[in-house]
Parts: sequence; structure tokens; C-alpha cells
Amino acid sequence: MPRGWPRSRGTELEYRTHRGKSAREVHLIHRHIFHNDRIIPIDQARLSPGQAGLLNGWGLFTTMQIFQGEPFAYERHWRRLEKDAAKIGLPFPFDSAQVRRHLGELLAANQVVEGTARIYMIYNQNGYWRSDESMPQVDLILFTAGLPAHSDEARLSIAEQGRHAASPLAGVKTTAWLTNVWHLAEAQKAGWTEVILLNERGEVAECTSANIFCVKGGAVFTPPLSSG
Repeated sequence: MPRGWPRSRGTELEYRTHRGKSAREVHLIHRHIFHNDRIIPIDQARLSPGQAGLLNGWGLFTTMQIFQGEPFAYERHWRRLEKDAAKIGLPFPFDSAQVRRHLGELLAANQVVEGTARIYMIYNQNGYWRSDESMPQVDLILFTAGLPAHSDEARLSIAEQGRHAASPLAGVKTTAWLTNVWHLAEAQKAGWTEVILLNERGEVAECTSANIFCVKGGAVFTPPLSSG
């Protein structure tokens, strides 16, 4: 943990944000998505119980901000997907430039200038519980939404044992995301905004869906990869 990061004392940290509200804050996925080879209305998308990775969480995802109609840091997000796919043994038959073109077409279809986008890759043909349907080895799903709302003040709870730094999958952004969404849901029931997840050594690892950093002496510190 970077020198100067506080270990937990009590259950609450408060901080203030300085981000203004987006002109288009929504909480729903936009109407059109890209699924495998085409853009379709979301209510026409078909996902099957026979897609083994869909039910057991064997897949990857990444979330990007859309700024002035372009995905921010797309290449870095793509490199992480490639790295994580190699680590979990997920086939990766995708081309970065082609997927970016598809994402651009989806942004145009949903008229997104400022917002967010997600890329999902679902491993269909793994394990025993799968069907004999004809489907790609890996499903590619792209969708967009608005920017999340940010209030001027946020209340953070702290979750011990929220991240297992020694896990071989620590740092891999899989679709098996229950730990994060469960911690967030429980915290919000109690009136918190977000949760700081500590690892088994009591070090700050991350929040459930937000980045966390501290500024000290003019330098910005993020939790190290070794924290999970």
C-alpha cells in the first residue's frame, strides 16, 4: 500500500467531488445494442441458458467513457481485455479496429456524444452445462448508457476481506461480479454511496465500481497491483 494510505479506523470516510452533472444522466441502457454481428433493438437480443459462460460468469467486460463522441482510452481498455482473456483462457477472435468501428456505429445509432459504453465477451462453449445450439464460441456484446450521476458529497463505507489479493484472478475484470455488486447493494441499503474494499492484509484495493486515489505532496497514488 502506498505510504500515507490510511488503514481502516471506523466504518466511514467522506469526500467531496468537483464534477458537474452531465446534461444527460440516465440509469438505463440505450435502445440499440451490438450483438455479435449487427446492431439490434435491445428487446430483440437473444441470450440462451445454453451459453455456459453466461450463467457461470466466464466472460470479460470493460467500461469506457464516451467523450465528444469517441471512446476515451479505447486502446488501453482493449489491451486489458486481451491480457485478461489470455489469463482466463477465453478465446479472443476479435480485431480491435473492427470492434471500434462497430462501437462507433452503435454510438451513432444511439446518438451518444457524452456517455458510457461497455464491451462484453461471453465464453459460450465451456463446461458441461451448455446446449448444442449453433452459436459463436464467444459472444460479443456492446451497449451504451448515459453518464452516472455524481453528487457533491459521497459517503464511503469500508468492507474488510472485500478483495482477495492472493487470488490468481485478482485484477481480472470478469463478468463474475457478484462480490462488487453485493457489497455496493448492501452499503446503499445502509445509506452509503460507495464501498472501499480492503484485501486480506487490510490494504485498500479498490471501490466496487469507482476508481480511488489519494494526493500527497503533489503526487497521485493509486492502490498497487499487489493489493488486488
